[in-house]
Amino acid sequence: MKANKWYPEYDEMLWGYFFIDRDKTKLIKFSILLEKQGYHIVEIWQDDESLYWLSIERVEKHSIDSLLERNIDLEKFAISNEIDCYDGWDVEKILR
Repeated sequence: MKANKWYPEYDEMLWGYFFIDRDKTKLIKFSILLEKQGYHIVEIWQDDESLYWLSIERVEKHSIDSLLERNIDLEKFAISNEIDCYDGWDVEKILR
């Protein structure tokens, strides 16, 4: 990231997070809970294997430690809501 002059610990960036489940209804209910936590719901889509994917995003700053903590929290939240899988994150630089 730093090679591309991205500094997520100093600059707000658009962070995306992903969840997978076989039950679309569960993901819809889960997305409402995430929305209440300040996440923007991007979409829910179905892949070729009949799995449903939830994509959420939020503008945030992250250090290595805070990103690790966010991932642990999202994984625990998914497990506590019986979501099959927290699949990880991606990031985009916000163009100003």
